[in-house]
Amino acid sequence: MRISAWNPSGVATPSGNYSQLVRVETGDAAFLFISGQVAKAADGKIVGEGNLEQQAERVFSALTTILEENGTDWSGVVRLGTYLVDGVDVDDFRRVRDRYLSSPPPASTLVFVPRLIADHWLLEVDAVAVVETSRDVTPQSTAPLR
Repeated sequence: MRISAWNPSGVATPSGNYSQLVRVETGDAAFLFISGQVAKAADGKIVGEGNLEQQAERVFSALTTILEENGTDWSGVVRLGTYLVDGVDVDDFRRVRDRYLSSPPPASTLVFVPRLIADHWLLEVDAVAVVETSRDVTPQSTAPLR
């Protein structure tokens, strides 16, 4: 088994002591554990303040970037965890999410919360994906961690 962690290019550098991605390779498969993504551009600027659909678009774009950098797409996603701030319209979120998901959709949890770590964020989404390790993946890391 091999474990590697890094912060993929094209997504914001974490503001705390965590990795955006941990990749666990076991035999012929790798599991991708992707940290919760918020509406933060790669340069650290907030995207879509007050607009759930714009924020969701940024979140799913960041997740797509991480998946593609690891040799997979949404068909490899097996689980999504979604946190929405109380009072937002879940249908606005679903409209964006459903454009990205493959069929069959992944296992999923959606939870309403009073707030996220910063007031301007309306959602956070984390993911787990599986990819064949036979695919050649060279991390385009912004900060190699292990």
